[in-house]
Amino acid sequence: MVTREGNSDISKIIEILTAMSDMYGSNQTDWNKFQLFNSTKYGDGSNLLFKDSTTELKEIPSDNQTYTGYLGEDYGPNRDAMGSCTEVTSAATIPSTSPIIELVLLIALLGAAHRFL
Repeated sequence: MVTREGNSDISKIIEILTAMSDMYGSNQTDWNKFQLFNSTKYGDGSNLLFKDSTTELKEIPSDNQTYTGYLGEDYGPNRDAMGSCTEVTSAATIPSTSPIIELVLLIALLGAAHRFL
């Protein structure tokens, strides 16, 4: 889960998500009750809230609770390189600070998060 920088409620969010994981995670085997990591009983969808293969949520150590700490030292230079790419000249030129770049980075962040879930 990602939140805004400086969120004063981060410890509460971690506490709630950890409690949910403990209560409704892989330990919850009663199919009649809510299961946090199992989407199969909710229609045709899969991976609805979390990836169905998730077994638990764990807190990321506080020294890794930054983009750089979590994604690694290459994240910043790679992000900067994406923003400095040569623009394509066409009828619809995409500025170097395009929301598309931010979307690509968000997708990469979410993909990295799935490795830990």
